[in-house]
Amino acid sequence: MSILFAMKKPVKKETIVELSDKLFISRKQLRDFCSQNNIPHPQYFASDQFANISAWAVKHNIFPMALKTIRNLTDGKLSFILKGFRELPEFYAQIEEQRKGLAIIEEYINSKARLEICCVKGKIKLISQVSLDKCAYLRHAWRAFPIKLPTTVMSGVKEIITHFIPLLEKYEKPVRFSFALSKTGPVLVAINTEGDRLEYSEEWCKQAGIPNILTSETMVSSDIICKVIYARNFDKEAFSEDLLKHLCGECYKAHKIIGDDVVVLLASKDTEELQKASKFTI
Repeated sequence: MSILFAMKKPVKKETIVELSDKLFISRKQLRDFCSQNNIPHPQYFASDQFANISAWAVKHNIFPMALKTIRNLTDGKLSFILKGFRELPEFYAQIEEQRKGLAIIEEYINSKARLEICCVKGKIKLISQVSLDKCAYLRHAWRAFPIKLPTTVMSGVKEIITHFIPLLEKYEKPVRFSFALSKTGPVLVAINTEGDRLEYSEEWCKQAGIPNILTSETMVSSDIICKVIYARNFDKEAFSEDLLKHLCGECYKAHKIIGDDVVVLLASKDTEELQKASKFTI
């Protein structure tokens, strides 16, 4: 599927400095900026009226689609994948209840891979491959890192990130770019600055045996492969730390309970062992 640009009316082109934090906060501002600067992105439509959102979905009819709150939130909050029209009212109602109905509907990119590029002060520090949960929510199931990208893909990623350098240099904390890797190259899906990842912490980096992105002067690379896995909605009463460590074996490095999720850190130089450890059940 080709990536189309949905902007139909000329819009005053703001510089990235003028836009500032709005690009990190508003999905629509980011999509508009991409349209104006010829940055590959999903075709999209934003509105605070369900009738308008529904009409766009009917007109384009390119399922799956993504329905999200305009406000960029962490961990896939109020971001849904639509597989058919019947799901639209239910998901929109959730957005309306919590965010007054401000929503953006867009093309869902069926990609060869999903990537997350973490930058600190304008420099790429960590590249991860991401997998999404197989559910209605667009949230991460796991992230594997550090990885290396083919030269052509890396060139495409850098070309896109270059547009944001004046803004990135202002930030002390990590800024994450999410890409869907399509047949034509990387497509920018999101930018996020909210929430510190556990894999950025000094303790977890030490446990895994890799450099910390906040202190490393160069991009993190290692012959050790790390994997952060989310076990969602686990049974707290049945949870056993000893069982988790047994199932993951030597790949287990750390875990943390956050709400109803268990976040587990695995690391190994052996990809087969890492894959086996990833199949744990709690």
